[in-house]
Amino acid sequence: MIRAVAVFLQTTAARSGRTFATPLKGCSMKRYFLAALLCIAAPYFITVQAGEPKTPPPNKPPKVAPKDTDPAEAPDPESAARYTFPKDADSDALVDFCLQLQDYEPEDDADADLHDAKAPRAIKRACKRILELEKDKESDNARFARRMTLADQLDTASDINTTRSGQLLKRTREFLKSPKVNSEDADVAAALADFLSTQTSPKAIEWSQKIGADLAKHPVPEVAAISDVLLGTAKRLGLIGKPLQLKGTTLQDKPFDLADLKDKVVLIDFWATWCPHCVDEIPLMKKCYEAYRSKGFEIVGISADEERQTLEDFLKIDKLPWTTLHHSGGKHPSLDEFAINAFPSNFLIGKDGKVIAMNVRDIALADELKKLLGAPEPGKEIKDEDAPPQKGASRDPKGKRKKGEPDPSDEEDNSPEALKKKYSF
Repeated sequence: MIRAVAVFLQTTAARSGRTFATPLKGCSMKRYFLAALLCIAAPYFITVQAGEPKTPPPNKPPKVAPKDTDPAEAPDPESAARYTFPKDADSDALVDFCLQLQDYEPEDDADADLHDAKAPRAIKRACKRILELEKDKESDNARFARRMTLADQLDTASDINTTRSGQLLKRTREFLKSPKVNSEDADVAAALADFLSTQTSPKAIEWSQKIGADLAKHPVPEVAAISDVLLGTAKRLGLIGKPLQLKGTTLQDKPFDLADLKDKVVLIDFWATWCPHCVDEIPLMKKCYEAYRSKGFEIVGISADEERQTLEDFLKIDKLPWTTLHHSGGKHPSLDEFAINAFPSNFLIGKDGKVIAMNVRDIALADELKKLLGAPEPGKEIKDEDAPPQKGASRDPKGKRKKGEPDPSDEEDNSPEALKKKYSF
């Protein structure tokens, strides 16, 4: 039988093109049997090794061929060309290219998303090319590119203490001190003021004072106006540990003086009814007020609403239990004095009348009150779930907002009817 198997294997191997030496003579039965087993097993292993694909290492998954892009999702050639400038374009053409992208009005939401994604990068590349072409950095085209670049870098800067931010501030100061500054350059000054207003480092005070002094007597009114913002920012950032003097008129047309609230912890809250973030924080502020009023906590709201009637309509629905100040046109003197253009903003005042902290919001306010005044009244403890949704600050609709930030007046319907429906006050 073993011989028959061996003959069969030899025949099969011959048909497959393989050869096996099968000893049929001169072998003991034991050796012959082992050889036969080897002949039986060998074709199987050879077939498996030859027929199976190689498995990639476990850490290197096989490459998957990319799927074809859906033509419907790809931008049409006209859209793609809009964000590409010719390699041989001169600086005049590149300036026109940037202006066209700035003025472009998207046709629909998809077009707007595409524009938001591509336009900033395209303008950045074009400005870089302009500065390569222009030898005179004070030429009109070079200043255009520098203006666009500086405003973009200031809008995206975060920490004033980095070397990069220091270099950026030096370039900005040099740019604004040029005799060729015009009204369009006010965008750079405004972006600078926005950046410095978000910082708490002593460097922010120093830079605000230096550049504010530079611009104070600037011949271009739009640029000179930013001086007040920078100097107000420096004054606001320097308030920590210093007494605050604040006066005003209540909605009941009575005079108000912060000095009358001595020996109390006071929160000065700058807000507006058009600011959705301000409105979202009212419920938690009410909880804090109820929990700590008997322990010496007061809130003074300063409304930035232009129309008194709008504020009064709001307060008919949401009756705030604390003092609210309002000046004609929503311009309480402190807003300009301390360059308050982001809402909500606040100052926390200690019993000694000195500023303890700024922009203490959400649960942090409750934590700070607990440190200053002890535990809240029994049954009025404030929990983490009482905090409003985490959001940033809204800019004054008349002022400059951060790049890409929507107009807060368009962000949410804060009409009395909408607020009543939303909060069921």
